[in-house]
Amino acid sequence: MTGNSEAVSACPRSVLLVESQPELRAQLSEALRSAGIRVTEAARVGDVERWPSGQTVVTEAQRYTSWWKHVGAEHVIVLAATEREGLNACSSGATTWLPRSCVPEELVRTVVGLDRTR
Repeated sequence: MTGNSEAVSACPRSVLLVESQPELRAQLSEALRSAGIRVTEAARVGDVERWPSGQTVVTEAQRYTSWWKHVGAEHVIVLAATEREGLNACSSGATTWLPRSCVPEELVRTVVGLDRTR
């Protein structure tokens, strides 16, 4: 490896998934893992055992806070029930948003397409 961008891309992606619905959490986790992405799951913020330093956080709109970036998240993807929820999250610092009803593959494409800085 000759450059920092190569070193960054050699590291597997890592996602902290905070989703209260067990079935949706399982579907999204399975799709991310199938794409080679490491996933840590939590039903709520209180279940998070390690801060997401360098990770992408995927969280439902009700659990979004700009605090995720302050504790080290590289990106935050919000799963929103409405466009208004998604746009509000983005105006408060979220990287992007997806409809909560999106297919798991759409989440995978979004995570894979994010710039990597760490």
